[in-house]
Amino acid sequence: MAIKHFQRNGLKTKYRNGETELNKINMIVIFLLSMNLTATIWFGMQDRKVHVEDIASQISQHDLPDFITKKDLSMLFDQLKTAYNSGSNRTLYNFLGSKFKSEWSFYDVEESLIKIKKFAPKIESGSYSHSKLVAGDGNVVKYDLIYDLKLPSNTSLGSTGKLTVTILVTSSKFETAGIYLNVDQS
Repeated sequence: MAIKHFQRNGLKTKYRNGETELNKINMIVIFLLSMNLTATIWFGMQDRKVHVEDIASQISQHDLPDFITKKDLSMLFDQLKTAYNSGSNRTLYNFLGSKFKSEWSFYDVEESLIKIKKFAPKIESGSYSHSKLVAGDGNVVKYDLIYDLKLPSNTSLGSTGKLTVTILVTSSKFETAGIYLNVDQS
């Protein structure tokens, strides 16, 4: 039940708990504004999430230049597999391009290969999955080629994995700029 009384500023309704009509209206307006802000942020982030996922999927399924054929991708893997399985770290190092060799010495690579081969001594088979556009710098574009791998069943971590081969592409040729092996733990 409201008790009405006069103040200098005009008529206000005062409730038994001491709140005025004006205070209740202010609280309702503030509540509605905060809900509007929350909804705006929420839906804005949802749109952004979808947009980022779309961009990521476009990047992960990027087309390679026309001069790199499926046959080239298969031959690249076969050469890499042969070099990796040969047991000669020098053969694998020689498989890498000049840009890579200018940044990494044979001994740095050999040290890494010794550690990797403890967990994945051989590659049984593999197939090209997709490519990712990594970066472009002038007339050189960097791609990651992703291969699905089958490793020996006696491997300590797992029998499947991914091989990422980074390549540098110019207008009409490419060279290997990095190799990354990830074993799926089973």
